Amino acid sequence: MHSTIRRNAIVVSEDFFNRTAVEQIHKRAAGKDNMIIKEFDKKILALAWPKQPISIPATE
Repeated sequence: MHSTIRRNAIVVSEDFFNRTAVEQIHKRAAGKDNMIIKEFDKKILALAWPKQPISIPATE
């Protein structure tokens, strides 16, 4: 399955059950396509990160 979504920013919840659910999503998504998942403590940082340019490693 291919997706145009390359980044997933997550604001870490203080709730145990929410954190557990997100961990399960991470496990299922691991190794799928080229998606990068990153956790943030602040919502403003999580919203800004996906807007940053994606650096693609040079291929030889």
